[in-house]
Amino acid sequence: IANVVQLIATSLSTQLLDRLGRRPLILAGNLSIGILNVVLGVVFMALHYWKWEDGFPIGMALILVFNIIFGLTLGPVVWLYIPEIVTQKIVPLATATYWCGCSICVIVAPIVTNSMDTPFAVFIFLGLYLLVVFGPNYFLVVETKGLTADKLIKSLKSNEKQPLYNHLYIK
Repeated sequence: IANVVQLIATSLSTQLLDRLGRRPLILAGNLSIGILNVVLGVVFMALHYWKWEDGFPIGMALILVFNIIFGLTLGPVVWLYIPEIVTQKIVPLATATYWCGCSICVIVAPIVTNSMDTPFAVFIFLGLYLLVVFGPNYFLVVETKGLTADKLIKSLKSNEKQPLYNHLYIK
């Protein structure tokens, strides 16, 4: 059910991309998924340590909400955003780095969950991580909607508030 919900949300994300752009979706996904993960961690902690059995349906509903938000925001948008902000030379490295991060989450999460007999630590860690990186993301993520590569490069070069881009992305 969760995967079907995420598939539907992902298919709707293209309409949001056209209307809102990449930056708002990345930032909204980053912040909302961070908060949601912390809340999920607390729910699963309550289920495990305080035997809050009524919390199970709440936890499952929150996981569906997570899948909807992820499918509308970070899931598809990052794949489109990476090649728009880095030079073609770096796209394979940037994509591989993203895949490695995803793989680490997929490999480590079940190990931690099984060792603790509950997933709360994984949710809380990832939620806090997303909340911490929201700050840098707020300042570093730029809007690329409607910009060609040339226009984006000119925009980044002329933006004195973000000199970091001149070193990371611009030849």
